[in-house]
This record gives sequence, C-alpha cells and structure tokens, in this order.
Amino acid sequence: MEPTAAPRPTRRSPRAALVAMSLANVALTVDFFGLNVLLPHIRADLGGSDATLLWIANSYMLALAACLLAGGRLGDIFGRKRVALVGLGLFACASVVCATSQSTGMLILGRSMQGLGAALVTATSLSIVSDAFDGAGRATAIGIWSATGAVGSAIGPLVAGVVADVWSWRGFFVLSLPLTLAAAVLTVRGVSESRDPTVSGRLDVAGLVTVTGGLVLLVYGLLEGPNSGWDHPEVVAALVVGLGLLVAFVVVERRADAPLVDLHIFESRPFAAAAGVGWFANFGFAAAMFYLALYLQEVQHRSSAASGVILLAFTIPLALTARAIGRLLALENATRLMAVGMALLAVSFACFAALGVDDQLALVLTGLVLSGFGQGLAFNVSNIAAMGAVTTDKAGVASGAISAVRQLGSLFGLAITGAVFGAASKTAPAGASTAVAFVHALRPTMLFVAIATALGIALPFVARSPRTAAASPEAAER
Repeated sequence: MEPTAAPRPTRRSPRAALVAMSLANVALTVDFFGLNVLLPHIRADLGGSDATLLWIANSYMLALAACLLAGGRLGDIFGRKRVALVGLGLFACASVVCATSQSTGMLILGRSMQGLGAALVTATSLSIVSDAFDGAGRATAIGIWSATGAVGSAIGPLVAGVVADVWSWRGFFVLSLPLTLAAAVLTVRGVSESRDPTVSGRLDVAGLVTVTGGLVLLVYGLLEGPNSGWDHPEVVAALVVGLGLLVAFVVVERRADAPLVDLHIFESRPFAAAAGVGWFANFGFAAAMFYLALYLQEVQHRSSAASGVILLAFTIPLALTARAIGRLLALENATRLMAVGMALLAVSFACFAALGVDDQLALVLTGLVLSGFGQGLAFNVSNIAAMGAVTTDKAGVASGAISAVRQLGSLFGLAITGAVFGAASKTAPAGASTAVAFVHALRPTMLFVAIATALGIALPFVARSPRTAAASPEAAER
C-alpha cells in the first residue's frame, strides 16, 4: 500500500458504514468469546495442558494488542477503509487456518493471524463510525457499534457451544466467514475513505518492534512462571527483558518524529480516564469469562450448549444498557456512569469468587447479570468519552489507542490471573478431585480479579476535569 492524497470528506452512506463495522464487530467478538466454550473440545481433540489453552486464548490477544497501535497509524496513513478491508481479508484466511488445524501449534498460529487481522479492523472501525456521523447521531452510532460487540461477546459462547455439540469445534471458525464477507462488501460499497492528513507516510518500526517484543516476552514470562518457577532463568530473563523493551518503547515514542502512537494523547485527562476504565474492565471481564466457561463444563459438567445458554444471562442487561446509553448520558455525567459500571463488575466477580463444587446456578446468573449492566456502562461510556476527547483528525490514533489499552487489559487479565490460578492450584489438598482442585484455585483468582477491578472505580474521579463533565452526544461531536 502507498499513502494517498487526503480524500474529500464526503460520506457515501453512514448507515452502511455503521452496519459494516457492526457486522465486523460481531464476527470478531463472537469468535473471541466463543473460544472459551470450545477449549475442552480442543483439548480432547488436539491435547494440551492448561498453559496451552491459555496460549490459544492469549495468542489472539497478544497479536491484537501488539498490532492495534500500528493498525491505527496505518489507517491514518493509508486510509482507514483500506486497512479495514485488509484486516477483514486476513481474519477470514486465518479462520480457515484455525478450522483446519491439526495441532495446538497450528491453532495458536491461526489465532495469532486472526488477532493481527482483528487489530487492523478494530483500530479503524471505531474511527470509521465516528467519521460517518455528526452531532447526537455520532453518540448513538458509537453506542450501537459498542453494543454489537458486546452482544457478539454474549452470544459467542452459545453459538460455539451449539456448534461444538452438534458439529465440531472446527465448524465454529467457519461461521465467521459469511459475516466477514458481508462486512467487506458493505465496506466497499458504503464506507468513504478517510485518513489523517497531518501524519507522515512513515511507520515507526522501532516502536513496533519494541512494543511487540516487550509484550510477547512479558506474557510468556507470566504464563511460564507458575510451571517453571518464578526464579527459573528463562522466566526471569523474559520478564526483565520484556519490561525493558516496553520502557524502551515509551522512550522511542517520545523521541520519534512519526511515532506509532502519539503519547501526548494520554495527556488529555478525559481520554486517560476512559482508557483506564477500559483497561480495568477488560482485565476482569476476560479472566472471568475464561474461567467461568471452564467451571461450567469441567466442574458442573454441563454441555457446551448449556454453558453457552447460561452465559447469555448478561446479554439482556447489556443490550438494555446500550439502548439507554444516550438517555443515561443526558441525565448523568460520564464520570459517575463509568464508576457505577466498574462497581457492578467488581461485585459480579466477587460472586464468582464464592462459587463452589455444588450447583450454584443462581449465584452464577446473579454475577452474569451484574456483569452485563457493568460492562454495558463501562464499555459504552468509555468509548464515547474517549472519542469525544479528541478532534476528528486524531480519531484514528485515538481509536487505535483506546482499543489497544482495552485489549492489553484483556491480555494481562488472562496472563496475570493464569499465574494466580496456577499458583493457587499447587496448594490444593492432596488427592483432591479435579473439580475440587479447580474451585480451590478459582476462588482466590476471582477474588483477585474483583479487587483489581474495584481499583478502577476511583479512576474516573481521579482523572476528572471540567471537560469530562458530560461526555454527552454534544461532547462526542468534537
């Protein structure tokens, strides 16, 4: 791809743009969240330890988080529509690789490719939607786009469970192809091209290498620590070098003429608050959904389809919150709404920390409903607040940055809780059954998640400034 001249700011079809990016959002989130239900099937077919299952989940998020910033920058340089189409094509090809995998290594490779394609789509889709609408319509459109992703995450486990039970776990990856194709067709026909005319045509390779290398090594160290020992030379080296590369990334970005991400964007207190809320919310949510799906199948011995139906419990409150987000912002400021969302998430994770070996479906459902309301507030409001804190020409870098921060929250949520779960597993009573050992490790893990999420409640107030007062539809117009 070569940089093109800045296109005229005409819009072909705002509704088509919204539908295209919403379909893409559904395809990505259904695929991502449905994986958790498939893990027992994958282990039965391809083998693999708990650490291998974490890598299957984390390989996607690692590629996604590491490449989101580059995806936002590529969209600013080459055109967001063009980059989104490349991402959709890559995601479709990677889905075929996943569906035909004959080993866990091949599946991890396919998931990594999916993460790369998802990074290009995710980094540009929010800015495409934001660019397609003006005024109050922009807040509504962003709310709808956010809701489709949230609903996709909700129905993902159900779709995966049904497909795995009646067909195969491989068939689940085939299902993303029609959605991806439809999103690509609508993008071609209904989305107008946009880019940031103020950026140079160079990609910050040094920044990309340092952030990717740092994340890979840090996550590797966190996942291998419980198995090999935290004092193992390989684990220590991975953690130290990984942290060093991430520090180097910050230094490189501050000195680069054309940085991968303009770190000055985080000097905006409203943007920093929204990004922080997204990080903490996803940190807990990704971990909770991963272990809850395993709990329902490996402890409660429910089928994949039944587990998917149970996980649907947060869909209704999630959808209700998304539909009401405009009215809620008109009545209350974004600061309080984000704080309430984080509080509800923390309480929901505390419910999961109280689960035992016996059937406690009521407690599971209570936690899921609270998660639905909490994620609906935290996710939607933080998106609107973040995009409302930047000018239109910086929508690409802002979209990539906020998405990267959220995905980093998911990535480190799984990696860090994997370390906590692994350490807790070693303290299980001798001779304990698999179910008892799982619950023994699940309780401190979910308690840790609840405490970590609760830390995010104060974040919107700490970062509050006069500009955060509303993050209303009018604020989103900026």
